[in-house]
Formats: sequence, C-alpha cells, structure tokens
Amino acid sequence: ILGAAGVPGPSHVLTIRRFLYGGGATVTTFRPTSPRWRPRVRLWLVLGLLLALLILAPFAADRLTRTRVTLDISGSVRQVYTHAGTVGEVIEDADVLIDAEDVIWPDPETPVEAGMTISVQKAYAVAVEADGQVQHVRTQNTHPLDILDERGIQTNAYDVIRVDGDDWSHEALDVQAFDMPPENIYVLRSAELTVVDGENTFTIHTTQSDVG
Repeated sequence: ILGAAGVPGPSHVLTIRRFLYGGGATVTTFRPTSPRWRPRVRLWLVLGLLLALLILAPFAADRLTRTRVTLDISGSVRQVYTHAGTVGEVIEDADVLIDAEDVIWPDPETPVEAGMTISVQKAYAVAVEADGQVQHVRTQNTHPLDILDERGIQTNAYDVIRVDGDDWSHEALDVQAFDMPPENIYVLRSAELTVVDGENTFTIHTTQSDVG
C-alpha cells in the first residue's frame, strides 16, 4: 500500500470516522513520517562545520598570538601583526631594506611590545661632485653644506656651490634653510689670480675656467 501510494519510508496509521446521512464509515489513511534523508543532511552539516573549524582554527590561533605594532617607514605608516621578538626582526619580516645610513628607532635589539611604534628614517640619495670626483652618497642631512662637510669637502668664501642647478655663494647658502636635501651638489672651485694693470697689481678670485 505504501509503495502504491508513493509514500517513501515508514508511516503512522491515521483513522478518520466520517458520518454521512446517519450512516457511519471508517476510512483509514496514512500520515508520512519525516523522510530518512533529513538526518543525513544534518550529519553532513555538522561534519562540514567541524571541518571548517579545523581549517580555520590554526589561522585564528596564529592571528591571536601575534603582536600588533605600528611601522613607520619615512612617514609611510602601516599596522603589522608579528611573531618577531625584537624591533630588528619586525623590520626584517616586513621586508624593509635597511642601509647603513638609515636610522632605526628604537634600537633594533629592543624587545617588541604590543602597540609600540617602530620608525625607520631612510637616508636620502645625493650626488656630490667636487674636485673632479663624483660621489653618490646617502645621508640623513638636508643642508648642502652639512652634506659636504659630512663627506669631508671643504669650501671657502669664493667657491660657488651649485645646488640642483642654482648657484650659491658660501655665505648665502649658509643662511638658507633646506627642509629636503637636494639631488645634486656641484662645487665650483675658485682660483686666485693676480692681475697687473700698468703700475697697479691686484688679486681676484674666479670660478671661470679661462681668462676673458
């Protein structure tokens, strides 16, 4: 009967009495129970949830055990979550290239603390030409005279210092402020010449390469 009725699985018998025109009749019907596939769906849902937890748990545990720090690279700020134990290891893990002239604060050996800020001030690249030699230097200084002094290049009051194409005397450059370093510094050396004009003799200083 169940197969003929198209009812899958076991059923409960339901008896209904109907009374028509004073007579009575008993009609027996069937009420289907829950399909067999529903418990299987629940089982697969539970197994899927457990599998997802097994996959995501290591990632969640990894994130929860990391320390959050702020990394400031020459004004470019980002948040970093790290397992590193020292400042130097944080910088290394973040793939920040460090040159000898760069400044790191705090010291690279400082232990990492949650919420700390790590600063790296990258050195500036400057091309310096003086006395026939060109040097490509990296420096934390911004003023041209400080950069020259750092390289051991001395200038006098008569030399001309060309900074990114503009010519400066030593005196004028000394009082000029520089928030950012120049890209190029060129020192034009002055030469001392003795000029004889009849009975008069005097000395001049020039950066010209010839007399004219």
